[in-house]
Amino acid sequence: MGDSLVYGDIAANWVRHGIYGFSELGEIRPTLVRLPGYPGFLALCFKLFGVEHYHAVMFVQAGADLVTAFVLAATAWEVLPASGLRGRATLTAFAVYCLFPYTANFVATPLSETMTLFALSWALLFAVRGVKRGKTADWIGCGIACAWAVVLRPDGGLVLISIFGYLGWRWWRGRRGDSEHRVSVRDRAGARWVGEDADPPGQGLRMVSCTRGLLRPVLILGGCTVLALAPWTVRNYRTFRVVQPLAPGNATDPGEFYDRGFADWVGTWLAEFISVEEIGWSVPGDGVDASRLPARAFDSAAQREQTFALFAEYNKDFVLTPEMDAQFEQLARERKRAHPWRQYVELPVRRVADMWLRPRTGMLPLDIYWWNYEDHPAETIFAAAYMALGVVFLLLAVYGYRVARGHGGSGLGLLTSYIVLRTLFLLTVPTAEPRYTIECWPMVLVLASLGIAGLRGKGPPRNVEKR
Repeated sequence: MGDSLVYGDIAANWVRHGIYGFSELGEIRPTLVRLPGYPGFLALCFKLFGVEHYHAVMFVQAGADLVTAFVLAATAWEVLPASGLRGRATLTAFAVYCLFPYTANFVATPLSETMTLFALSWALLFAVRGVKRGKTADWIGCGIACAWAVVLRPDGGLVLISIFGYLGWRWWRGRRGDSEHRVSVRDRAGARWVGEDADPPGQGLRMVSCTRGLLRPVLILGGCTVLALAPWTVRNYRTFRVVQPLAPGNATDPGEFYDRGFADWVGTWLAEFISVEEIGWSVPGDGVDASRLPARAFDSAAQREQTFALFAEYNKDFVLTPEMDAQFEQLARERKRAHPWRQYVELPVRRVADMWLRPRTGMLPLDIYWWNYEDHPAETIFAAAYMALGVVFLLLAVYGYRVARGHGGSGLGLLTSYIVLRTLFLLTVPTAEPRYTIECWPMVLVLASLGIAGLRGKGPPRNVEKR
């Protein structure tokens, strides 16, 4: 069952029967394999527009995505101080996000990505405003957005951690320097003046201690997230007698068989998305052609023979038994011991590079072997151009960071810290799905918009002198 069907089935049962679970053999089985954020969104749409009326869901997601474009434009406005680039960067951010196909593709699919981008964009905007102004209302808004991101996806908590990390870095810098950390801002006339939580000219300057500037947002953000997860955690304990505040990483309910050995073995050789489609998603339930395995899946002729024998047995009825899973686990342990560098450095880096750079063809009607030019030249050219589009915007984001720094931009650490943290997190994920990087693209596109505005403005200026 694909993710869309999983979400839809849970939402439909929630609306029709009041049970958060799957339809199984004429009965409804409670589950905790998905957090309630996106099924709750689908359930609300089903309640308003009819159960399984997915066209209505798509229209709602389109509206949410348009709001995301406005929010990212506002973020670009907040990042740059008053300057000639500010207006251009704001309009560019709005247009770029509206037209960027990597994120737009998910609008027409019942998956959690669109609503996750919506939540992340609000969290980012409120965090930038909170850092600049220090207003409690901004941090409450950021806390609500972060909580929504966490309830949508378990890895949504990364935005919370990245904000905590950025605030901690500012606190550390404040303690190293003055007892009160200062930032540069501009008044309406463009003259520079100094102060954190700066009031408009004529209302004076308020200096907030670095310690208070850290504790207040941390308490607000953490409190909002805990309050959002509390009902879900209580429900899971009452239903399954387990403490599970998030969805389990193996996507199985308590007591359900999980092919951990097979997953560990796949993680000893998988480095690109094509193997996810051909092998990872096929077990259990579909046949596997073992000849499709890359050479790095075997360290010896004996391993190759054992692996082919295991898949021959599996292909009899497409069921992975615990005994077969134990044999895959033994193979995985042998391979990890023999090649620790490959297991813990080479393969994670290759998977992350594949997730960032591979063209997002999973949402498009393209052959999975899109690079075979002789078989389909038009698809190969399109996929290569699609990949180049992502590379260009990544380079523009790097340039945009330089442009913003040259103009005295604020909150850049918030934009970059999430990208860095999520990339580091993906190093621990034993698969290579390009959609796992989609949550980073709002931040990338804001930075790229600053870069595009800088190109139109003939490059980044010299750093403005501080008084």
